[in-house]
Amino acid sequence: MNDTAPRFFRMIQDELVDAIVLRIACLTDPPKSTGKPSLSIQQLPSRIQDRQLSKQVADLVHATVSAAEFCRNRRHTTLAHNALDLALGVNKQAFPALTRDNIGKGIEALAKVLNAISFHYLKSTTAFDVVSNPRWCSRTLENSRVRTREKTEKKGSTRTR
Repeated sequence: MNDTAPRFFRMIQDELVDAIVLRIACLTDPPKSTGKPSLSIQQLPSRIQDRQLSKQVADLVHATVSAAEFCRNRRHTTLAHNALDLALGVNKQAFPALTRDNIGKGIEALAKVLNAISFHYLKSTTAFDVVSNPRWCSRTLENSRVRTREKTEKKGSTRTR
């Protein structure tokens, strides 16, 4: 794809990264904004009645907010707002690089919060990390195709009997 239209796919990649950064920033926002409640993981600890779980979730939320700080900084200065001093080149503020690693750490921290709550109430968790593994995705897709083909062949062989 990059050989065919490298600029186009770079633009798509940049837009997807910006969307991910914005979503992480929104999910880790303060529990209230301009006096109104916001849909944020910071709402969770105060809404959990089990004190032990509430404390565990509060600790995980705190770690997640720290891990996602780079997302909120980027949103406030370049994505959702344009900081005048940065746009004019007056302030040469260095941002943490947007890497797969630090975005992955933000997503991983969010997953820990969600899985702690899920495990407590549902006794199950979600493997959020497997989606980011291309080999796992392609292997799963291929296994799904094989199972579908086998089911189809099995149905065909039972009908001919």
